[in-house]
Amino acid sequence: MWKKVIVFCFFVYFISLANGNRIEAPGRVYEWKIHELLEDLRQRMCYDDPEGLPQLEPLILNDHYDFGYQNGNTKINAFVRNLRIQGLSTFVVDYLTFLLTLKFNVTLVLPQLHITGDYGVDGNLGGFFKIKGNGPFRLDFRGIQLSAGANFIYNGGLSLQNLKLDPKLDSLQADLKNLTANEMLTMIINGIISNAVPSIINEHIPPETMESIVRYIEDSATNLVKDITVSDLLGIISGGASVLPPIDPERTCKVEQDETGKIILLK
Repeated sequence: MWKKVIVFCFFVYFISLANGNRIEAPGRVYEWKIHELLEDLRQRMCYDDPEGLPQLEPLILNDHYDFGYQNGNTKINAFVRNLRIQGLSTFVVDYLTFLLTLKFNVTLVLPQLHITGDYGVDGNLGGFFKIKGNGPFRLDFRGIQLSAGANFIYNGGLSLQNLKLDPKLDSLQADLKNLTANEMLTMIINGIISNAVPSIINEHIPPETMESIVRYIEDSATNLVKDITVSDLLGIISGGASVLPPIDPERTCKVEQDETGKIILLK
């Protein structure tokens, strides 16, 4: 039950009314409690708790993930594995509402996110560059913003429905080693990837890709919260962090906020 409660709380700040549009409405409740709960969850992200969260800072994913992308003359098939993701605990909740109708509105910002791991790729960029390589990689993201929209429906159990996502990315610095046999060409293609990915995320995510992401999140969220009643939900939010297992103060994430509002991870 603890894990369902905690993971559900993370879904709270990914959910909004309609495609990330900010809507002021009556019936907004418990928002300061949700902020308190999210700050409590932030502290827990740096260590593994068998009764609570797994370690999320850094997040280690050793599985193998395949994916593909095709748009015009660009076609790429790739995989990644042994991922290490650092920076999740530096999230900033830019905007949040919670309505009695179980609708949410949120904008979440990650100032920086760093991903390292191993990759393999085979494809063609715009009909000009053939790429086929594998090796270590590093991706440095700047200015990730995620707005989302959905509502929870109760019909014998909670379910997440009508989810809409609106991701934005300011910039990316990509460094994929061994991308080609030519070091200069590899550097050029890394530059192309760095410039292209923000444009793809901001404007050109294929509808079928977004639909797959939305369907996966809806199904996963519903599976996690289906046994939680509305009264449980309101109790979790109104009770704030007190419903969670005690924090281990020696292993918590240590962060500070600079003058611009950016969260900086100290540990």
